[in-house]
Amino acid sequence: MNAGALGALLGAVAGALIGALGAKALNAGLDRQIAGASPEDTRKFTTIRRLAGPIVIATTIVEIAIVGYVAAEMLAG
Repeated sequence: MNAGALGALLGAVAGALIGALGAKALNAGLDRQIAGASPEDTRKFTTIRRLAGPIVIATTIVEIAIVGYVAAEMLAG
């Protein structure tokens, strides 16, 4: 396994952990908004809450994997 692939793999693992924390924080904030919202707004926030978590996790995995790849390639030579 070359340095870039290893960096991307480590970055993806780190991204999954960071993304899960970000999704948890986002959902906590949305839960507070849902608590004080009207019934119509509650449906909208619930839809956003359901979709936002996986999107945050996926984008964070990709972003950190790319950073890991680039960093490993730069450090390798």
